[in-house]
Amino acid sequence: MATDKLASTRAKIANTAATRDFLELGLQLLRQDFLGFEGSEIDTVDHCRLFESVSVKRLLELSETADLARSQPRQLTPAMFKERWALKNRFTEDLIAYLFRATPQAAYMDTVRLVTESLIESESFGGLIRKLAASEIELVLSDPLFGLHSLVEAALPSHPKVREFLKAQEDTLLPQWAAIYERIAEAYGLQLADGFTWLDIAIIFNTVINGALMHARSNGEGSQRLSSGQDTLTVAIFAMLPAILIAPTTDWDSLYVIAVQRTRT
Repeated sequence: MATDKLASTRAKIANTAATRDFLELGLQLLRQDFLGFEGSEIDTVDHCRLFESVSVKRLLELSETADLARSQPRQLTPAMFKERWALKNRFTEDLIAYLFRATPQAAYMDTVRLVTESLIESESFGGLIRKLAASEIELVLSDPLFGLHSLVEAALPSHPKVREFLKAQEDTLLPQWAAIYERIAEAYGLQLADGFTWLDIAIIFNTVINGALMHARSNGEGSQRLSSGQDTLTVAIFAMLPAILIAPTTDWDSLYVIAVQRTRT
């Protein structure tokens, strides 16, 4: 961004509202062109390359349309774009970096922790598994970035920002999930089976959950259902539990919070 300017000037420009507006509009165009695509085939040259359709002209047109409904119009101009990105490919690079920024992931994990603590206070173990699985699907389906992540990861698997994002998920998000699973286990009196760590549990569940999320995202609906009507994610989790965790009872479904049990006895 603005590579011909001093570092202090580049930093100032990068943190302006207009810069974020251009990048948000770019993501909106990608969602519109690919995730919202309903035609039978790609019928224009502009759509043949992933970021080709995100032109300055379309960014400004989208901004003008959105400004009509805003009390404080953004009023973006070609000159404002040029001040930030002398070349279109530099905007594309910044757009990829913006798409894979860490802040939304951190906010997402904060939401998961809040949901988990709420369920621990009110649900049996079986109820927690079902509601946490449903909540995970719901959170992802409502997240406009998830589909774009999947799209760009598949199209540009070797891009530095994609690799950095995936590594951050392994190095940062999986340990956070491991801590959440350990918290749940502690509350319900569960222990690890021999040969497993909490990070192992996070890796196993992450693999299963990702499959369910991809199906849900591609179909625009909740978890896939079996012939019995049960959702596959919940069934898969319950099927794995006896091999990786030790419970104080064989009735996993109705297992209640151990601390509550002790208070009542």
